[in-house]
Amino acid sequence: FALGDLRLSRSALQALYLLKGAQVAIILAALRALGAPGRWGGGASIGVATAAAICLTTAAAGVLTGDAATTPLLLVLLTFTTATVLPWSAREQLITVAAAMLATMVNVHLVSGLPAAPGYPAVAVLVAFVTSVVVTRVIERHRRDQARVEDGLRDTQARLRRSERQLRGLLGSMQNGVVAWDMERRPLFANAAFERLTGYGLVDLRKRGPTGHVHPGNLAPLQEILDGASRGQQFSDIEFRILTKDGRVRWCSSSWSPLLDEEGRQIGIQTVAADTTARRQAEQQLDRFFELSADLLLVAGPDTRARRLNPAWERTFGYDRSEIIGKPYWHFIHPDDRPQAARELGRLRAGEPSIGFEARYRCKDGAYRRLLWSATYDHDEQLLYGAAHDITEREDAREGLRRSEQRWRALVENLQDVISVVDRHGRLVYSSPSVQRLIGRTAEEVERDTTAHAVHPEDAAHLRRVLGGLLETPGSTAVEYRLRHTDGSWRVVEATAKTLLTEDGGIDGIVFNTRDITERKRAEVELQQARDQALEASRLKSEFLANMSHEIRTPMNGVIGMVDLLRETELSTEQREYAEIARSSAHALLALLSDILDLSKIEAGKLEIEAVPFRLRDTVSEALKPLTLQAQQKGLELAYHVAGTVPHRVVGDPGRLRQIIVNLVGNAIKFTERGEVVVRIGLDGQTGLHCTVSDTGIGIPREKHVLIFDAFTQADGSTTRAYGGTGLGLAICTRLVALMGGRIWVESDVGQGATFHFTLRIPPDLADHAGDAPTARA
Repeated sequence: FALGDLRLSRSALQALYLLKGAQVAIILAALRALGAPGRWGGGASIGVATAAAICLTTAAAGVLTGDAATTPLLLVLLTFTTATVLPWSAREQLITVAAAMLATMVNVHLVSGLPAAPGYPAVAVLVAFVTSVVVTRVIERHRRDQARVEDGLRDTQARLRRSERQLRGLLGSMQNGVVAWDMERRPLFANAAFERLTGYGLVDLRKRGPTGHVHPGNLAPLQEILDGASRGQQFSDIEFRILTKDGRVRWCSSSWSPLLDEEGRQIGIQTVAADTTARRQAEQQLDRFFELSADLLLVAGPDTRARRLNPAWERTFGYDRSEIIGKPYWHFIHPDDRPQAARELGRLRAGEPSIGFEARYRCKDGAYRRLLWSATYDHDEQLLYGAAHDITEREDAREGLRRSEQRWRALVENLQDVISVVDRHGRLVYSSPSVQRLIGRTAEEVERDTTAHAVHPEDAAHLRRVLGGLLETPGSTAVEYRLRHTDGSWRVVEATAKTLLTEDGGIDGIVFNTRDITERKRAEVELQQARDQALEASRLKSEFLANMSHEIRTPMNGVIGMVDLLRETELSTEQREYAEIARSSAHALLALLSDILDLSKIEAGKLEIEAVPFRLRDTVSEALKPLTLQAQQKGLELAYHVAGTVPHRVVGDPGRLRQIIVNLVGNAIKFTERGEVVVRIGLDGQTGLHCTVSDTGIGIPREKHVLIFDAFTQADGSTTRAYGGTGLGLAICTRLVALMGGRIWVESDVGQGATFHFTLRIPPDLADHAGDAPTARA
């Protein structure tokens, strides 16, 4: 350019000097900006540099050639060619071409009218060519730089894709569910763990949104957390329930945080969720055990203030849990137990567990209960864990047992009986002091020398067998044997022996309760002798009564016969009255003799009950016929009724049944002044009869209901005077009913009449069939 300017006039040089200087400065600045071609500023700088170079070239060419059209046109074409081969976008190419055209027009205008420099067209072309080569080399170098940048970018993108694949693989292999949402709360990503947890994939989340799988009970608080995360807040350890796609309820622990781009701007929300259902169920199970435990469970801080208690505290001490939580340990402990409790607490804080520590604690009512503790201290959590068992009743029982043992020991030592204990090897280990009264030796002497109370030789073998059996098989038994007294006499003893067992059921020994029965044995012998004598006397009495009855009945029958003959003779009214009295008295005496004879036979065991078929209704009717006249004479109605279900024929003793009915009905007529006497017979089970005799007579006091069935007894002593009788009738009926397999009883009140019931085991005659029978009246 300087060589060209030598031909120019000073005025032309001056005209272009400022423009050339500006262009050179622009070129230097633009070339420096080429260090960062990837930016917008780099591309613009390239365009400006190219335009400035063209402007300088065209201006110089115009000065040298004086041609303002041909040479610039050539340069413009070169510029276009250069622009089109550049590896730029259309934007940079358009900028370059436009700048070149504008610069060309400006330079053409500037050099118009300058004198041409002859002979220099070739120089202008050369200058243009050199300029083009320089620009091309600069552009080529830039393109190589651009290629290196693009290669680096591709490597970066490849590494980014590999990192993304690795990240996706990592997220896919995670056990926790991960979901990313954009700011519009559209799902960007959901890993496989989230789909395993909820059953919902990315497609489902696009339809349901961030809370579509949340349990309705947790929806409101989780919506607030979602809103907070959208504002950039972070949340961790958020527990909530979800409803899985198959309808199950599961627990999750989640964290919510903003999702940021590389420049730190929030572009969404990311959620990490872990399935805590199993842990939650385990915690619930532990909570149930905690709440249901009969023992007292405690969680306390390092200051011994309770933080959590189970309901056993309320049941044991009467406080509400809120009255205990937050209060120090020392507030409830008995003052006398505080020093030991402080030492135990020190051991806990030193890392030693506390097991078997006992202390008393105040109840709400002011009483104290004793607890047995097992506790440990967690230094990491700074928490004290304790479990206590209420041993108040056990300690009370132990104290009661101690006092009871003292009482029993005092009782045993003052008993007349001898209490002794033999161990499992058969050795005597204890004997109560009363052994001295039994054999004349002290308990210490007996325990030292077991031969001091030697057993009678005839009883020793039997006693050894009893001991051996109890030491082999647990049980209890009674045994009699003889012991030698120091005075040389033999004492008869009765021992109750029982096996002693250990807590695990093993045999520990035998305890004996030995009683001196020497006098009782002597009394039993005497009593047996007396009983034998009494039985012999009773037998002789029964034989005497039986013989006397027979002896008296014979002349009595003669008396009755003679009185009957006398009544058939001509007698005056007074004489006939005397004859009737004699006859009535004879019959009464004969009935008494019959009763005495029957009672004697029963007591002697000689009365036999027959078992023959008979017609029940006929027997009852025949029994009542003799009593009909007595009833009519007193104006009474006598009736009987046999139920239709009762068989016609039964198997039994008709004579004794007749005797029972006659006795009971006769008594009823005797003690009834007006009204009726009714006999009813029904079934009692399959093989029995239930008979009743009811009257409307004077009745019987309740306290006499049992007494009247004894021999020679009536309800009232005045009864005998007013109505007569010996009191044998009901006694005989009672024994006859018992012999016939039944029982007899009465229902009555004074003035309300009486109903006598009796049952008999009389089976039906299988050859007969039951039939209905109307009520019969005699």
